[in-house]
Amino acid sequence: MFLAYNSADERIVETVAAGLQRRGLNPWFAKWCLPPGRQFQREIERVFYSVKSVVIFIGEGGVGPWEDLEIRAAIQMFVKRQAPVIPVMLPGVKQKVDLPLFLGDFGMVSFENGTDDVSALDRLEWGITSVQPRRMTTI
Repeated sequence: MFLAYNSADERIVETVAAGLQRRGLNPWFAKWCLPPGRQFQREIERVFYSVKSVVIFIGEGGVGPWEDLEIRAAIQMFVKRQAPVIPVMLPGVKQKVDLPLFLGDFGMVSFENGTDDVSALDRLEWGITSVQPRRMTTI
């Protein structure tokens, strides 16, 4: 899955990415996956053709200019391939945040209780894999 985020939120998104890795998932997180000396736009474009889902993080700073383009590409990918697009609210985001028009139609995950919120990580994993984590099926 591709992780789209405002660079101002990189540190907190990295925490969520690490949580996904601990669950055996392989997130495409720019800080970990973008080789030095490469044009990030070209690398992101290449990756978009192979990912099966896109996670869009919304932090206190809102959507950044490059993230806005990634959101538009993700929605286009959803239309063409039915690939999940998962908006994620990071801690500190007010509930009434204005999302880009079409992004608001997708089911959301909220980390309002912090990035160590197991329930939010479970929902995010479910959105990415389409399989409910075992904890969720026993509740």
